[in-house]
Amino acid sequence: ATDEQLDFPILYGSGRDGWVSENPEGPKDQGLAPLFDLVVKHVPAPTVHRGPFRMIGTILEANPFLGRI
Repeated sequence: ATDEQLDFPILYGSGRDGWVSENPEGPKDQGLAPLFDLVVKHVPAPTVHRGPFRMIGTILEANPFLGRI
């Protein structure tokens, strides 16, 4: 692995108890805010391709009489 790949943030947390911290013994009263802050800081924004609006519509529905529609 490259040095860039080895340089990543580490968080410790408990999903059951609902806390995240930068230290294993760190404060457990901040909730999930450190996780969200880290995502905003390290995950790049998506690239946007300008153009006309396009959408793929899909409807999956099950009916007991007709089956999958």
